[in-house]
Amino acid sequence: MTVVESILRDLNELPNRVLVDVARYVHSLNPKSKERRLSALLATAGCMDTDEGESFELAVKAEANRVHGRLQ
Repeated sequence: MTVVESILRDLNELPNRVLVDVARYVHSLNPKSKERRLSALLATAGCMDTDEGESFELAVKAEANRVHGRLQ
């Protein structure tokens, strides 16, 4: 069994909530992840007008509060 096969076998046995943490960790190890995030940010910066931006910010905050409250 290869290293990748062994890792995949172990991942398949983990619950989804743990897989989210694993994915974040793996992405943090990949130097291209930061480049991709920056590229996406630069490509979308300024695509919303002020009203759209404020509405989007409020929606994100509301969803974050809802999810955070559910996790506690």
